[in-house]
Amino acid sequence: SFTALQKQPPAWTIALLGFAPGARIGPVRQESCTNLAVSEVYRSGSGQIGDPVPAIAVQASLWTQTDPRVLAVNAAWSRCMAQRGYHYASPQRAAGHNWPTHPTATETATAVADVTCKQQVNLINTLLTVEAAYQTPLIGQNISTLAHLQASFRGALNRVEALLAGSAGQAAGNVGSRGPLGLRPRGR
Repeated sequence: SFTALQKQPPAWTIALLGFAPGARIGPVRQESCTNLAVSEVYRSGSGQIGDPVPAIAVQASLWTQTDPRVLAVNAAWSRCMAQRGYHYASPQRAAGHNWPTHPTATETATAVADVTCKQQVNLINTLLTVEAAYQTPLIGQNISTLAHLQASFRGALNRVEALLAGSAGQAAGNVGSRGPLGLRPRGR
């Protein structure tokens, strides 16, 4: 986190990131451990491709939110909540209510009613079942991309394991002109 970085000496942060947060970045960027590690793991030519999973998740979620079965279970949940004196159109509206920082008795009672109603109308199982039904064909449409992505991750993992194995076998001061991630030891 940014707070943790602020607690470190500036030289440590610059070595890690190539810059210190809040410092002006000059025309020459510093070589950083993070950039070297990323370039070593995801070498150009490694076949790394874009990840379709976020798009699949967003699309399935959007379709789920407008599915008639989900709209019906949300309406049933809303009726259940109304019978207990709470008036929300959906669980998302209840969760998005402007609750205070510290839970109050009202918030706790609302949460208990929310969970009770979700269980009574089988809301969670309905949402998961409907979303999985939308995810399955989207995954099928992207199966070759997902397989290629999995294979490229396997290659990146193998490179990380090799780099870690190589650095574990080297004693301090016996690293050579560059370490396993391409870093130059001080004083050389």
